[in-house]
Amino acid sequence: MRNMMVALMISQGTPMMVMGDEVAKTHNGNNNWYGHYADWTFMKWNLSDSQQALLRFCSELIKLRKQHQALARAEFVNPGDYTWHEDAWDDDNSRFLAFTIHDKAGGADLYVAFNAHTFKVDAPLPLPPSGKKWCRIVDTNLPPPKDFTVGGNNGVEAVYGVESFASIVLIAK
Repeated sequence: MRNMMVALMISQGTPMMVMGDEVAKTHNGNNNWYGHYADWTFMKWNLSDSQQALLRFCSELIKLRKQHQALARAEFVNPGDYTWHEDAWDDDNSRFLAFTIHDKAGGADLYVAFNAHTFKVDAPLPLPPSGKKWCRIVDTNLPPPKDFTVGGNNGVEAVYGVESFASIVLIAK
């Protein structure tokens, strides 16, 4: 769920969520749940620890999206706005994707990676802009609340181990 929220919140355009997505509420595949008056359609506000952790994670992602101009462009993306770090486009077995979102408005670049492999991928990071270093904001492999570090941590190594079925977001600062 956290990986999907990362993908949604770093994407361009308007993110579409249904009330309850941020706390792992399910409607069991029913796309007409709002037309039913039943227990499974009610929002239950007594959240479990895992639901509270997901709510915190989603809230921080939304704040990041609102604060970071490169995630809310008013115009279409242009060449040079993104740098793709993929070298296996023709490999149908590749389940790793990484890219940098460049903030040309004077903000900080973001490095994003998704690993859908069943094994860890050691991702060599691109050089950050001059005088900056990559700092981890999101690593969905880490347990809450370490999965989201507001403002980024103190920095990461030049190669980041992206665990299986995890996503990361780094900021250049």
